[in-house]
Amino acid sequence: MRCAEAYEFTVESALAAVAKVGKGKFQAGFTTPGKVFGSKFVLEIPGTKILP
Repeated sequence: MRCAEAYEFTVESALAAVAKVGKGKFQAGFTTPGKVFGSKFVLEIPGTKILP
C-alpha cells in the first residue's frame, strides 16, 4: 500500500473520519477506524492505493 506523506495522511484521514461521524456513521465507544468504518476506509483517503 502507498499513501500520502504521514502528516498529510493524518490530516486527510481525520477529516474523512469526522465527515463520517457527522453523517452518523459510527458506533459509540473506543475502537479503531477500520472496525468503525470498514477495512477499506483507508482507500478513501486521497493518495492511498494498493500496490500490485
